[in-house]
Amino acid sequence: AMRATFITDRNLVIRSLSINDEPIGRNIDEHIRTVEALQFFEENGEVCPAGWKKGKPGMQNTAEGVSKYLEDNYESL
Repeated sequence: AMRATFITDRNLVIRSLSINDEPIGRNIDEHIRTVEALQFFEENGEVCPAGWKKGKPGMQNTAEGVSKYLEDNYESL
């Protein structure tokens, strides 16, 4: 691998890691989105669903939380 990106939480626990070989470029927008998602989780205690973007709602990491998220957001999915 030629390069890697590590994203850590406040306690320096690695939460995301991306390793790329020379012919594959990195996506800085995805790294920024990942940092924003981690910050959202740390501030709100909610997880970020697939495709989450800053300003969008999160959800509780339970069956009930997923169900409520889908019920509230199905039209925009």
